Amino acid sequence: MAAPQASVLDVLRARLREGLREARGGGEPPAPLLDVAVRTLRLPDGPVILVRPRDWPALLDAEREAGHDAPFWAATWPSGEQLARVVAGVPLLGRAVLDLGCGLGLVAIAAARAGADVLAVDVSADAVTFAAENMSLNGVGGRTANCSWADDAVAECGPFDLVLGGDILYSSIGVQALLDALPPLVAHEGEAWFADPGRAAAQAAVSAARATWAVRSERLDEDIVLHRLRRDA
Repeated sequence: MAAPQASVLDVLRARLREGLREARGGGEPPAPLLDVAVRTLRLPDGPVILVRPRDWPALLDAEREAGHDAPFWAATWPSGEQLARVVAGVPLLGRAVLDLGCGLGLVAIAAARAGADVLAVDVSADAVTFAAENMSLNGVGGRTANCSWADDAVAECGPFDLVLGGDILYSSIGVQALLDALPPLVAHEGEAWFADPGRAAAQAAVSAARATWAVRSERLDEDIVLHRLRRDA
C-alpha cells in the first residue's frame, strides 16, 4: 500500500480529534494521540488498514505524566495479530461475537469481515474511539462500548456465540475478574478464545477454568498459544 497522502491523514486526525474530545468529556487529547500513522496488516482474507498513534513511547510518556494507565491498546501485539488471523479463517455469519479489550479493533474487524455481529469493548475510551474509526475505515459494521468485561451492560448485550481476547490477561486480579464475568457472556455451546504469549497470569486462568470449562490449547507459533474454552457439559 502506498503511503497515504497528508490530506488523508489530516482528515483522519480531525475525525479522531472530535471523537477523542467527546470520549474525554471535552478535554483536549494529548499531541501524541493525534500524531497518527496508517498501518496495513495482512490477514488470510485480505489486508486490514489501521490508523494508530505513530509514536507509542511518546504517548506512553504523555499518559504517565497525566497519571493515566499505559496505553497498551495503542499498538497491535503479536497475540492479537495471531488471533485475528485465526478468526479471519472461521465462518461466523450471523454469530454474536464479543471482542474484549479491543484496542485498535483488529480482532473485531476480522470477526466482522467473517460475518459476525460484533461488539468490541475496552476500558479505554481512547481505544474505543480508534477501534470505531478503524472499523469504519475497513468498511465493516459493529458496535463499540467503553466499559470493562465485568460491566453488567456487556452481559445484557449477550450471550455471545464467541468471546475473543488477545493478550488481555496480565494479572491475577484481571484473571479472576474475567473468570467471574465469563459465564453469562458465553452462550450455550458457545466458546471463548484467548491468545497469549505465555504469561503466568494466563496459565493460571487456564488452570482455573478447567474446573468448569472444557479447555483446548494449541500453539500458533513459537510464542503464542490459543486457548479455547467451551462450556463443559
